[in-house]
Amino acid sequence: DVARRVIDALKIALRRAQRTTHLLITSLPSRDASPAEPAGAFTSIEEIMSQAKTTYRAVEATGPGKLRLTERTLVDPPAGHARIRVEACGVCHSDSGTVDGLFPIQWPRVPGHEAVGRIDALGAGVEGWAIGQRVGVGFLGGSCGHCQFCRNGDLVNCQNQEYTGIQHDGGYAEVLIAKASGLIAVPDDLSSVAAA
Repeated sequence: DVARRVIDALKIALRRAQRTTHLLITSLPSRDASPAEPAGAFTSIEEIMSQAKTTYRAVEATGPGKLRLTERTLVDPPAGHARIRVEACGVCHSDSGTVDGLFPIQWPRVPGHEAVGRIDALGAGVEGWAIGQRVGVGFLGGSCGHCQFCRNGDLVNCQNQEYTGIQHDGGYAEVLIAKASGLIAVPDDLSSVAAA
């Protein structure tokens, strides 16, 4: 059953990500750290991010019905896009369409279009979003802003709309690059799991 394989692969990836997150969090100095802190202790989130790994883990579909946990190279977001550190991603039935190859996709492809996380890098020209801001990424991957539908305010029917987890990689990963026009602000009082 495809859904079961997706869930099992995600559980493995989540367990590994939780171990990594735990190590990262335990590396943070306490709020009341004294100036005599040991050498090498982190002093800011920016310093942590600058020392972060150059790779990330993802669960990708490599062919119809085939999933694998892989390590990918961390890249900067292109113009008009944001890089997001994924905190949670929902599992939707349409993700099985990606895994089974029912959509016109290029392999390998990372499924997942119900992702929530924090922006950790912005591509050139992105306005209105900030590093550290919590955002969600849905199925609609972002409108182009210039087709006839977009000019008429009908962003949902954008002729150049890409779909998260189909034309570009989704949220079954530690990192996701998404078009800025497809982001949704997530309030701090809503947990990432609940939002996803």
